[in-house]
Amino acid sequence: MTIVYHYCDATAFLSIIESGRLRLTNARRTNDRRELEFFKEKAFEYIAQFAEKNESLETFHTALDFHFELVEDLSEYHICCLSKEKDSVGQWVAYADKGAGFAIGFDVNALRSAVGAPILDANFATAPLESTAGDWRFAPVIYGDDKSLRPHLDKILGFGRAQEGAEIGTTQPARDYINLMCAYFKHPAFRDEHEWRVIYDATRPARLAKLLGEESQPEIRWRYGKYGLTPYCETPNISDCIREVVVGPSNLDRETGSYISQFLRSHAIDAEVVRSECPYR
Repeated sequence: MTIVYHYCDATAFLSIIESGRLRLTNARRTNDRRELEFFKEKAFEYIAQFAEKNESLETFHTALDFHFELVEDLSEYHICCLSKEKDSVGQWVAYADKGAGFAIGFDVNALRSAVGAPILDANFATAPLESTAGDWRFAPVIYGDDKSLRPHLDKILGFGRAQEGAEIGTTQPARDYINLMCAYFKHPAFRDEHEWRVIYDATRPARLAKLLGEESQPEIRWRYGKYGLTPYCETPNISDCIREVVVGPSNLDRETGSYISQFLRSHAIDAEVVRSECPYR
């Protein structure tokens, strides 16, 4: 069983356990000011290198830029961040009230099933990223060093090369692939977070709802956060996916673990409660 952890303060912990839901924040309101744009920028830089000596690729580069600017920009992704790290000083400090909060451990397979993320087989093996056409996804972040970027950039370049000699081409496949990968790629400066993320693409349901005159699901709500007025949405119920709760290192009350166990049982959650072994205080 693989467990990933959501670090949070006490207020968020209370909300998650009582509601049985995780909040997904609009990706443009995170602590990474280049969130979503990182992979797109790298893709355009890569195509530009080859476009200097290839007229067809130069046309493709210009058309792709036009597509993003005037036809269809990046999707409105909402994300909830988790980590493979169970007891990380950096994440206690940054996301869990300087160690006074909690890290909620979720079973990866159970959480994937709960949110309806694509499943390849009965063992919940990860589907190839490019095959994930649904609104929900759940996968590890790819940190964008040269090695991890290259195969994806070559694939986009391949879309451009396929247009060579064509009088009228389409940039839709390249745009769609860049759009998808933007949800997974992150600047390598954040590598120590070992992030997994639940992803919801709010664009397609909103477009369909507008066409059909129906409400989009899930509902997009608003709150005031660290980076201003922020849209968010919530997962389906994920209570059955919780396997562990780590009590932060700044929770010095020896009875905290007992209280948390009682609290979890009162909400029919069967999860192990452990204390952080981190010496941070």
